[in-house]
Amino acid sequence: MKRLILFRHAHSLRQQLAEMGADAIHLGRTAAEIFAEYSESDNPLTSLGLEQRTTLTEYVHQHLFPNLTVPQCWISSPYKRALDTGSQLGFGPPLKIAAYAERYQGNVEDIHPDLRRSFCEAEFDAWQADPYYRPIPGGESLADLYRRVWADFSRRISGESETAIICHEQIIWMIRQGMEGLSVEEVLGGRAKRGEQQVIKNCCVIVYADQVPEGEVLIPRPSGLSRGVVREIPPGVSSLHSGHKEYLPHPFRYVSIVNPAHIPRLQWKQARQWRDIRWRDS
Repeated sequence: MKRLILFRHAHSLRQQLAEMGADAIHLGRTAAEIFAEYSESDNPLTSLGLEQRTTLTEYVHQHLFPNLTVPQCWISSPYKRALDTGSQLGFGPPLKIAAYAERYQGNVEDIHPDLRRSFCEAEFDAWQADPYYRPIPGGESLADLYRRVWADFSRRISGESETAIICHEQIIWMIRQGMEGLSVEEVLGGRAKRGEQQVIKNCCVIVYADQVPEGEVLIPRPSGLSRGVVREIPPGVSSLHSGHKEYLPHPFRYVSIVNPAHIPRLQWKQARQWRDIRWRDS
């Protein structure tokens, strides 16, 4: 079976600070002050992130790469939180490729998310009005990010070698958009979900495969973006936002989305029973 596997990194410090709110006190200082001290590239894992990494490692060894097998091609974002998450998987040193680094935040990269609008109100509001095609002030738009990611990823979808990539939530959404034929509205709607409704949680595992694993029970359902699903995908990427139509065929026909760090471990052995399996409408 041919597979292409995506991992999201574990919980990180800047993520924790953003969740706390700009004025929250952490170790005697505000979250906003600490947030400014850590760049995106040097953002470390939290204690929760370390626990999630352990859970991900166990899941990978039990379900994706038993018997100490490894992917033929192992790629990582060059950012610390991705490298640290992948360091325990036993795949060896990854190829660090800048195409899979987090979205460039430009002028607001070092500013706590709660304070960004006050820093550049007019630009921020314009970006919020068109969050896909307009860039973050001084940074990348999602359309820019899509082109950047697919400049490399288009070479990874031939299926000639089994590839695993560890990166970031927004990078994964750009890959999903192309691989699964998602609309801009579906991408924006999926990214907006947080908490229990979040689709791509920390340590999320997404597997593209050319066949459904033996023993899976297919339950036809309407298309959707839910986590914990297996569904059919188009046999190629029809457009790369490059100004003209392109078609890149690939061998992958199914995608599964699992958040192993957010389900009880006892359910892993029952995965084929609890997964909600969905088919994309053709």
